[in-house]
Amino acid sequence: MKININDNILFARVGWMKNYNGLNGDSIKGGGTYVDKNNIGWEIYNFTEENGVYYGYVRNGGCIDIHKNFNAQTEDDFLDNIIVVWLANDPNGAGTKIIGWYKNARVYKYYKEPPKNTKRFKNDYDMIFEYNIEAHVKDCTLLPIDERIFNIPKAKTPGYGIGRANVWYCKGDKNKNIKKDVVKYINNYKNPKDKSREKLKKKKINIQRKQKVEQNAIEYVKQYYEELGYDVSSVELDNIGWDLTAIKNEEELYIEVKGLSSNNINIGLTPNEYKYMKNNSKNYRLSIVTNALDLDNIKLNIFLYNQENNKWEDENGDILNINEIISANIKVNI
Repeated sequence: MKININDNILFARVGWMKNYNGLNGDSIKGGGTYVDKNNIGWEIYNFTEENGVYYGYVRNGGCIDIHKNFNAQTEDDFLDNIIVVWLANDPNGAGTKIIGWYKNARVYKYYKEPPKNTKRFKNDYDMIFEYNIEAHVKDCTLLPIDERIFNIPKAKTPGYGIGRANVWYCKGDKNKNIKKDVVKYINNYKNPKDKSREKLKKKKINIQRKQKVEQNAIEYVKQYYEELGYDVSSVELDNIGWDLTAIKNEEELYIEVKGLSSNNINIGLTPNEYKYMKNNSKNYRLSIVTNALDLDNIKLNIFLYNQENNKWEDENGDILNINEIISANIKVNI
């Protein structure tokens, strides 16, 4: 579904999370004084599927004014077909980012009590987490951490950019270009892994099988991060503990790439690679490419360190099982 600049678009700022599927192996950062004090917010379930539906929450100053901003009728309690663009402040200080969106959403004026068979109603916290936005899962997108690259300008001059309110309507002539760029971004969004796969299929690589596995993997990962706006350089020959360095603005990522011809993930790391993986966990990415010779089914799994559970996991929640091996070199001096 393509959206239009004249569509009803609501910007909703919440706390920063990885999955928005509860706090098991995840945490919430930012989101206001309540979140800071209690380490919890009602948005923790914004991308938790309940019978094909997401129930979303954004904290607002009393109500979402669907009458003034979207021309709802006086008697209306909700309005349908709204585009909700979810925002969160990057905990690394990199600005307010788009973290996902609901299309064809129903937006309620006031908070609603959640259905009784959902996690929002019955959960581990003995709390009822109300909601004010809902949409079908098929119409929604949550961006992985590394793909949250679109910054929304903060208000520095009157009438331009997002201010301190969590609900923003992007009104006024000064904000037209922001809204236009957001619409273009969402309409043109395609999973960067898919775009990188298509580019790789067009590239001819004539080398031996093992080398081709490795080269396809490197090229796929390189193109993926370039799609995200990073300046990517190869350091494969420098023996520094990773293969690619990706830089964007003040952010620098260290990317180790492993290529496999099958779809089973079972790899080894050199002592040097493993040392830097542990010592640079915040910026290190272990990128594993499977089916590297089958360009129609090539797949990229990117593992990031999750400080909450001390695990390395990808965007699907798959966790690396790391078996440390101690080796030795023994000789006799004569």
